[in-house]
Amino acid sequence: MGGAIDGTVDGGNVDGGNVDGGMSRAVRLRPGPRRRGSGDQGQSTVVVIGVIGAAVAVLLGAVDLTRAVNAAHVARSAADLAALAAAQAAVRGNSAAAACADAGHYARANHAALQTCSLASDGSATVTVTVTTPGPIPRTARSIARAGPG
Repeated sequence: MGGAIDGTVDGGNVDGGNVDGGMSRAVRLRPGPRRRGSGDQGQSTVVVIGVIGAAVAVLLGAVDLTRAVNAAHVARSAADLAALAAAQAAVRGNSAAAACADAGHYARANHAALQTCSLASDGSATVTVTVTTPGPIPRTARSIARAGPG
């Protein structure tokens, strides 16, 4: 079979529809005239940097919010457990100092610091704990809990 005029493959060669057996001249494409001073060169780089900066800012804000929420949860749990420990010690007949010492132990075990501890005459205990997150911008959460029979 000879060279096909419709541009089909013939023996591994494509003659592109040339009737002279594929011996055509190469066509050079010349770029159009360049406009100088259009002011748009590099603008997409600035936009991309701005978008990346905004994404990083949102990410850091989300991380900081997560740290604050976590500190609040830890403070609530530690306050609840410390109040239960103090109330249990008070109901068993321990002194207020011993009950508050137990509350402090449970607060420390839950990564919190006992700020206040008080016992009522009915055996209920009220405690205040704080939790401070580590890092370059520390966040402090405070929680108050009450436990006891009354």
